[in-house]
This record gives sequence, C-alpha cells and structure tokens, in this order.
Amino acid sequence: MYRHAYGNFVYDGAYTAEFRTEKERFTAEDSAVVGTWLNAMDVLRNSLRNGDPRLDASLADLGLETLPASEAAELKIDIQSPGEIFVRTVGPFALSLMALFALSGCSAEVVDKNAVTVKLKHVGAGDHSVEVAVEKDVNAMKTALGEQRIEKSGQLVKRAENNALVSTNATLKSVP
Repeated sequence: MYRHAYGNFVYDGAYTAEFRTEKERFTAEDSAVVGTWLNAMDVLRNSLRNGDPRLDASLADLGLETLPASEAAELKIDIQSPGEIFVRTVGPFALSLMALFALSGCSAEVVDKNAVTVKLKHVGAGDHSVEVAVEKDVNAMKTALGEQRIEKSGQLVKRAENNALVSTNATLKSVP
C-alpha cells in the first residue's frame, strides 16, 4: 500500500525507493546499464560496511561483482514498458541510491569536492533520524566513489536517463 501511495518510504526499518522507466520497449541493454549501476553501488556499500572502500576497483568491476543474497539489496522489477524498479534495504541505502542517481548528473569534480546535503520530504509523522542516516550514507558513498568513479557513475546514469528513460523523484537544489 505504501509503495503505491508514496513510491519512496521507510516503514518498520525497511527503506524503499522507486525508479521509473517510461520507455515503451525496455531492452536487455537498458537492464544491463541500470543493473550495473545498482550493483556497483550495492557492492560499494557492502565494502564500506566491511571497512574496505575498494579504491582499486573500477565502477564496471564493482557492477559485475557477486554479493551474497543475504547482503544484497532486494530488487523488485516490474517493467512492462513502462514500469518500475523498486529497491528495498534495511538501512538508508535505498533512499541514498535516489540521491546518488541525482548527483550523478552533476560534475564529478564538483560532487567530489563539495559536501552533500540531503533533504527529505516527510509525510505524516516521519522519523527525522532518516534524514541524518541518508545524508551520512550518501556522503560516505560519495567519498568512497571519488572523482573518477563518480564520472563513470554519471555516464551510466546519463545512459539510464537518456536511453532507458529512468527517473526518480529525487531532485537537486543549490543552497546558497
């Protein structure tokens, strides 16, 4: 019910994020681009959790790496062209993915050198600790990615946006 009402939400410790595609004919290439980006971010998240930011690995290597099912984010893919990709995680990673997707459209140098502030829109009596958790997660991921991998991430996200017509509800806003 929450998924249909909000798309992106936190309920009982489970974080859920929605990515949409408006493409009439979603292809294997589209799936590979989106899947590579999602898996690279998931592998990096798990590496950070285990104390290893994997600075030696390329984004493509991370995107093709295997994660045990017990550590990987849960995906629900419902693409009937158009369709949705839902990511569900314990902890803020699912919502962090939306912010990282939006950030990937920015200059890699600017993202790498500047702090990231995440603002979430609360519905009802939302838990404000979610904001802090997502901001911390995004900043850790951004730092671990570094400028070169942020650049590669941006290339994959641009392909996902332009070719597969993938989008999220996350938006960027400059704050003076």
